[in-house]
Amino acid sequence: IAETFLRALFGSLEANEVTHFNMRISFAELEQDHIIDLLSEFGDVVSFGGAASDVRALPVHSLGDALQLLKLGLDRYSSRKSRRYVKSHMFFTLSIENFNSRGHFRRATAMFADLSGASASSVVQQSSPEGVWVSQSINALCDVITARASASSADGLRAQSVASNGGASAGAGGIGDIASMLPASTRNNPLIKMMGEILLSGNCRAVMLCCVNTARNTPDEVLAALTYAFHFKAIKNSPVPYDIPPELQRLHMEMSSFGGGGNGGGQ
Repeated sequence: IAETFLRALFGSLEANEVTHFNMRISFAELEQDHIIDLLSEFGDVVSFGGAASDVRALPVHSLGDALQLLKLGLDRYSSRKSRRYVKSHMFFTLSIENFNSRGHFRRATAMFADLSGASASSVVQQSSPEGVWVSQSINALCDVITARASASSADGLRAQSVASNGGASAGAGGIGDIASMLPASTRNNPLIKMMGEILLSGNCRAVMLCCVNTARNTPDEVLAALTYAFHFKAIKNSPVPYDIPPELQRLHMEMSSFGGGGNGGGQ
């Protein structure tokens, strides 16, 4: 899927004659709350319980560069698995900045997450440290999905009420309140911190592929996976393009460099 996305992205850049862009790619593995940089030569552990921003992102100038980094990350991930089998989550992230045909600055991020499932029905596997860790991270993800689906439903009902009453209405429980509604254990779960921008902001397009195996998983496990996929489908996001006109972009850059030497220290 990631390779297909990359080819389509560079095809779009070529079709729209975009010659100047800034693209960066990172590839990370989350194992027992440790974030491992798969594009580092030695597979460095970059942080414990950190966020996606902790992982180094490498510059990309062409489709060939992007595919090479994708293959490198997958090869190193497979190599780690062959040496010692552990359950972990994997994240391939791409960020791109460019100016569109109107000269407006655009910025976007795409993340592909390959999440480890719960252990097959063995009680020993499920009670092992890694089995408990996987269950905790997936349960935290499911809690966020349920909260987002509930908020989307509430927002939809509120919008219908406003439309029928011909006026405006304000209330709690919208997408902006999701993080505050979640327990601290869920907000601080490393998986949620890695995927926070996608899970909590609502300013994105998100797709979930749910993989089940009726030969290995119990009916309850299959039903649980499909139930959360159903909740995920109910989430209504409203992505808004990051689109800054040239003059505002110039002012933004000046303010960012003012008093901070270009490091965003300005107020």
